[in-house]
Amino acid sequence: YRYMSHVPTRNLTRGVDVIDTRASLLSAERLISGDKYIFIRNAYLQNREFKVRDGDVEDDF
Repeated sequence: YRYMSHVPTRNLTRGVDVIDTRASLLSAERLISGDKYIFIRNAYLQNREFKVRDGDVEDDF
C-alpha cells in the first residue's frame, strides 16, 4: 500500500483489506468462551511467553 502514489486508491484498497480481515476473524470470535477480556489477555500472555522462550514452552497438561 505504501508504494501506491494515487492516495484515494491506496486508501480504498487498505480499507477493503481491513474489512476483509475483520470479516475473516468473525468466525474465530465464536471460539471465545466466558469473559472476552480474560480470554484475549491469556492468549496474549501465552503468545508472549512463546516468543520470549523461542518456542520452548512447558505444556500444562
